[in-house]
Amino acid sequence: MADDTNDPNATIFDTPEGGLFGGPFDSSALDPNVRATLMDFRWTTSFGGSEPATTITYFFPTSASDFTVVPGYPSAAEIGSFQPLTAEQQTAAKTGFDLVASYTNLTFVQAASGLARDATFRFARFNDGGSESRFPPNNGPHSPSDRRDAGDNSLGIGR
Repeated sequence: MADDTNDPNATIFDTPEGGLFGGPFDSSALDPNVRATLMDFRWTTSFGGSEPATTITYFFPTSASDFTVVPGYPSAAEIGSFQPLTAEQQTAAKTGFDLVASYTNLTFVQAASGLARDATFRFARFNDGGSESRFPPNNGPHSPSDRRDAGDNSLGIGR
C-alpha cells in the first residue's frame, strides 16, 4: 500500500506529518450529521494505527521553501503565489484550535518549523481560487489521499 518514493505522482501514505499518521476508525455510532463530514480516518500515533493522536502540531509558514521539500508538491503555480497568513488569520486559526481543545482531548502546539516533519497542520495562502483543508493521509475508498498534502490548509488569496 505505501509507496514512499521520490516520484511526485506516487501515492504516499506512510510518512508522518508532524510525527502523526492517518489511521481508520469507525464513525458509525456518531450522529449522522457529524458523520457526513468525516471519512473514517483520523490522526494516529502510528502508521495505520488505532491509537488516536492527542497532541497535534501546527505552523504558519513564512516561506514557500517549507513546502518544496517533497518533489511535485505543491505545483509551481501555487508556490509562486505563496503568501503567509496575516496576523488576523493566525489568530482565527488559534481561536479555532482553542475551541476544539475545549470539547475534546486534543492539545494543539505550535511546531518548531513549517516543514511537514514538524507540523501536522500547516496554514498558508495560495492564489488557487479557493480555500481547502486536507484530511489525514489514507487509502480510504472515498478519497485516497497523498500524504504530501495531508494536514495542509490553503486559504485562497482571491483574484
